Amino acid sequence: MFTIYDVTLLMRVMPKIELASALKRVAGNIFDKGGIIRRIDNIGQKPMPYKISKSSVPYREACYFIMEFHYPPNHIAALHQAFIRDVDVIRSQIFEKPNYPKQECTFEEEMKPAPYRSEVQEMIANRKIRGTRFTKNFAYNNGLDYNPLN
Repeated sequence: MFTIYDVTLLMRVMPKIELASALKRVAGNIFDKGGIIRRIDNIGQKPMPYKISKSSVPYREACYFIMEFHYPPNHIAALHQAFIRDVDVIRSQIFEKPNYPKQECTFEEEMKPAPYRSEVQEMIANRKIRGTRFTKNFAYNNGLDYNPLN
């Protein structure tokens, strides 16, 4: 069973050839356990909001990448450790993407006014069952003999 993950990579600034080989090495770590890369987004080379040091080398600029991949959840800690050990990766963070059920969208349903749409009616029904988290009644037993607001 595979789970969908996103990883944000801050890679050190280097020529394109070296950057491509570093990305191949990162992708190889994902492929080793049977992972599948779905998308790689290059955000570009940007200055970092603050100085980050790795292996006693300060970095003020990085190449930003986002990868979406399928990976077995029991091996994700080992993958994160592999990213930490990589000398070209300054910082990495792995996020699990939630699996939302696919919903069919029809034009007729979308053209209805909001109160008549099925998803809005479901939200209203759920609210009536659960209530809201802001329905807290004020208690006057605060230990004072008087109301401090009057």
